[in-house]
Amino acid sequence: MSIAKCTTNNTPPISKEELERLKNISDDEIDFSDIPEVTDFSNWMTVQEADKFRKELYRNRKQAVSIRLDKDILLWLKSEGQGYQTRINQILRNEMEKNCTLRKRHDTPLKTKTNMDI
Repeated sequence: MSIAKCTTNNTPPISKEELERLKNISDDEIDFSDIPEVTDFSNWMTVQEADKFRKELYRNRKQAVSIRLDKDILLWLKSEGQGYQTRINQILRNEMEKNCTLRKRHDTPLKTKTNMDI
């Protein structure tokens, strides 16, 4: 039951000069020697298969909860049309991924940086 840390700042910053140099290099100048070339695409999923896989993967991971939101927040979420609960989930997921430790299995308790149990 190992826990992996979720960090977004594990790469060093790139200088403006290096970023400009990378923008201007051609494909021929990129070294792909450490990346194996894919020549057999027979095992790749179609878009429909990927969507089905994603739905199966996340189908049982949602849990019904009751939360109290400020009225203006709920109005704002609903003003963008159907799917406001999905938007709430996405907003919370984005925040979690910014500063969290991720669980390896879905039944392992999630621990945030503040060590609060969810």
